[in-house]
Amino acid sequence: MKKFLAVALAVVMMFSISVVSFADYINPIEKDTAQASEVVVQTSAAAADDTYTVTVPASPINVTWGSDQAFDASYSVNHNLVDGSQLVVSVAAANLKDADSHELTLTLSGTTTAQTYTGYDNGTAAKVSVSGMVSGWDSVPAGSYSGTITYTATYTPA
Repeated sequence: MKKFLAVALAVVMMFSISVVSFADYINPIEKDTAQASEVVVQTSAAAADDTYTVTVPASPINVTWGSDQAFDASYSVNHNLVDGSQLVVSVAAANLKDADSHELTLTLSGTTTAQTYTGYDNGTAAKVSVSGMVSGWDSVPAGSYSGTITYTATYTPA
């Protein structure tokens, strides 16, 4: 059995060396011969190569008590997605409440509908303008209230 394995290994090694010696160049460039050759360059990408970044405002967003001024709640999106992949970003708000369940109204305006992103953004972040405003100050006692603005990014691969 050892002899057979040794002979088989020797034959395999001999064939592997012969592959190199039989190699040929399709378009050899030789001395004193001007030649041009075309080489096909191919790329491939799959959903595993998709990248995206959604940048949201820092938390917390502080609002002065009794303010009737809108605050910035905008976000931005960078994306590089293969054909067929998509990213959907939405924003929603929940009213502000205190420990005793008193409630202030948090209203969003601007681009509040879900935004769909496909393809490539050329490295330029898409800024989505959203602003928020708190109202109902006169109907609740002064205090500490908190609520949330939820940014949801839903990625669907190709």
